[in-house]
Amino acid sequence: MSTHAASPAQQQQQPQQQQQQQQQQQQQQQQQQ
Repeated sequence: MSTHAASPAQQQQQPQQQQQQQQQQQQQQQQQQ
């Protein structure tokens, strides 16, 4: 599994990656605040 942000093609193939990315973004936002 690649650690880099999933490319749009990968997002369509693996919807699970989208959820993971959203969770990571939320965590980063919380840390920034």
